[in-house]
Amino acid sequence: MIRLIRPLLLLLLLLAPGLAAAQVPGTTASAPPPAAEQPADPERVKALIATLQDDKARAELVARLQLLLQAQAAEEDRKTALETAGSQALVAVSDKVRDVTSGVAVIGSALAQSPQLLVWARDQLADPAARARWLAVFLNVLAVFAVGLAAGFLVSRLLRGARAALDRHPPATLWGKLPLILGQAVLDFLPLLGFVFGAYGMTTVLDPPQFVAVVVTALVYAVIISGVALMLIRIVLTPEHPRLRLVRVGDETAGYLYVWAKRLIRLTVFGYLTVVTASVLQTPYGGLTALTYIVGLAIAAMVVVLILQNRVPVADWLRGRRRHGAEGDDAAVTRAVGSARRHFADVWHLVAIAYVAVTFAIWALGINGGFVFVLRATILTVLTLVLGRLVSTYGPRLIHRAFSIGPELKGRYPGLEHRANRYLPVLDTALKVIVLVCTALVLLEVWQLGGIAWMETETGRAILSSGGAILFMIVASLVAWEVVSQLIEYHLNRHDASGKLVQRSARARTLLPLLRNAFLILLITVVVLMVLSEVGLNIAPLLAGAGVVGLAIGFGAQTLVKDVITGVFILFEDTLSVGDVVQLGSDSGVVETITIRTIRLRDETGAVHTLPFSSVTSIINMTKDFSFAVFNVGIGYEQDVDKVIEVLRDLGREIQLDPEWAPNILAPIEIIGLDKFGDSAVTIKARIKTPPAKQWGVLREFNRRMKRRFDELGIDIPFPHRMVLTRSLDRPEDTAPAAAQGASSGS
Repeated sequence: MIRLIRPLLLLLLLLAPGLAAAQVPGTTASAPPPAAEQPADPERVKALIATLQDDKARAELVARLQLLLQAQAAEEDRKTALETAGSQALVAVSDKVRDVTSGVAVIGSALAQSPQLLVWARDQLADPAARARWLAVFLNVLAVFAVGLAAGFLVSRLLRGARAALDRHPPATLWGKLPLILGQAVLDFLPLLGFVFGAYGMTTVLDPPQFVAVVVTALVYAVIISGVALMLIRIVLTPEHPRLRLVRVGDETAGYLYVWAKRLIRLTVFGYLTVVTASVLQTPYGGLTALTYIVGLAIAAMVVVLILQNRVPVADWLRGRRRHGAEGDDAAVTRAVGSARRHFADVWHLVAIAYVAVTFAIWALGINGGFVFVLRATILTVLTLVLGRLVSTYGPRLIHRAFSIGPELKGRYPGLEHRANRYLPVLDTALKVIVLVCTALVLLEVWQLGGIAWMETETGRAILSSGGAILFMIVASLVAWEVVSQLIEYHLNRHDASGKLVQRSARARTLLPLLRNAFLILLITVVVLMVLSEVGLNIAPLLAGAGVVGLAIGFGAQTLVKDVITGVFILFEDTLSVGDVVQLGSDSGVVETITIRTIRLRDETGAVHTLPFSSVTSIINMTKDFSFAVFNVGIGYEQDVDKVIEVLRDLGREIQLDPEWAPNILAPIEIIGLDKFGDSAVTIKARIKTPPAKQWGVLREFNRRMKRRFDELGIDIPFPHRMVLTRSLDRPEDTAPAAAQGASSGS
């Protein structure tokens, strides 16, 4: 990765001055001067007049001109065909390289004139009058600075008590720091003010010539400007007072930054004023230009040294600490951001050095407004990055607060908070992506690379329109899905005023989840087709293909179609529902799951039966609306039928009055009567009406009580008897009677 980025940065470094020149208004290349008008040849004019007067010659001339136009048009077409994107890019790169090369040549030629400074200095030393002037300058500067420094030192000594008093008051809060910081700034400014008064006072006393006064004034200005700048730096870093520091850096870091700030400020200020003074002192133009470039190059070199010294610490800070525990979209975004930070940490120093080189080139080449453009773009870049960082940091917190659910809504919709929180990672990711895209567009616009202007082009408008439509469709579909899903869940899990769950019908509990799934499939299909349409794909062939596929499936999977259609009719006719006990042909059990194609039963042994709807020819629902516990009571022929019926009525009233079984009985026992005559018993049929699926429990309890009551009353329940007869081998004559007796025996 680094091997790939370094050549790109080098190319950017080479092309940046030309690019900056192209971005700054008013820096267009000068057009070549128009060619001087040449006088017309009289002989040629006469020949042309003669040709125009002759019809035949004039026609030949017109034909030649038309051929010439056709040839030129063909040449233009050939050139246009050759002007591909690659050739245009190569031409653009070639032009930029040529501009940069010429600019470097200008800088090199200016630096090559630096020996003129030595020649000028030698001439100044050789001239007695010039030596006298420079000696006067040196003595005046020495006197002025000596008095100024003495005044500043005296003021500083007088303020030692005030400094000690500030040190004895450690601040507790940020607001407590501000008065102490301002006091420290005043104490730093007063010695500088003493230097100013002392220096200007001594200058007034000496009253030097104008030549000397210019040099002295420039040096005093340099001290004042650098002193004020360093005072502002000290307010922020406070290297001697860690408790007053406004930024969270260590003592060593604060001292390091202050030392480098002092170096750069003093070099910049004194270098600039040295160049200004040299121009006032009528230094040769070549030497002055070389001096200017030398000062700028020294400043750039110091900044590059600072960058290289901090290459590793800044890279470690950019990489940051790895965050663990993120899941889903947050984990993907975290990994992407971490990867980008690690890659940028490997090359940040190259980017910084390239930026310094570009800035120096723009300044050195004297591009009109170039330095102001770079400075403005740099400040706006920093502000944009800081603003994007703030939005990406505090935006998710605002989203989480906006999606917080109050206690009242939690009580009414128990699952609402879970559903709302499910979309928080998606919203966080969307916010970060939007911030990233907006930051990139703003940075492109800041550097005048066409970020916002691209959005105004036909392509940009089309992409924005399609993207907005797709985003709107996705958001609208999510809202529709959540509304439908929440309404279904609320209907199925609604509680009454007393807090009890409202029991919904089995049909509702079966159909509503199926309708929700069908709505989801329909919604996804519609959204996908609309998104493809917005992207620019023609969905008509897709729809036609889907129709053909559907027709093929209809013919090739008739059983599947039959399953679906039969299932739809069974569900909408409310023939069975989840939880019903049914018998489907030879299979029976409790309905556990119903899909659009199959039904799943679990029998009393725990076995699961999965049946396609097409195989269901008959449905016996034993728990539809209500049920009957049916009793077939067999008694002997010798028993009193009326007495047994009365006993059954008593048992029915008894079980109906039992608090444990009363909720499971909907009506008194119904005695249907003597149902049939059997081989050894007569059968009395009775039944008790029960809620769905309660008949088997009532049947077992009634049988238990009936057996106990019949035993108490001596009512016989007949059952087949088997009598085994044996014969002796010594009496064969008894075989026939014994066999006959055994055949006729019964109960």
